[in-house]
Amino acid sequence: MRERPNEQRIGGSAFAAASELIYSPYLLGVAVWVSLLSFGATILYFQHAHIVAATVHGQVRVLLDKRVGDAVTFAFTTGAVRSA
Repeated sequence: MRERPNEQRIGGSAFAAASELIYSPYLLGVAVWVSLLSFGATILYFQHAHIVAATVHGQVRVLLDKRVGDAVTFAFTTGAVRSA
């Protein structure tokens, strides 16, 4: 990128912004707000994943129980399994 002749470059590193963040209540408020939003979104994501996993596991369990019950009923009603 070419530098324009009449413009000065902005100096400093990412760590130089930390002092500005500490001394400015507005920037500190924005940083806290963004951190809280990120934390809240992460908690909601994991809670959602837990709910979905529990729901799917419960549905799989019901489906397996139903299929096993159907298989047992089919086996006894068709004579595939004979009682002694």
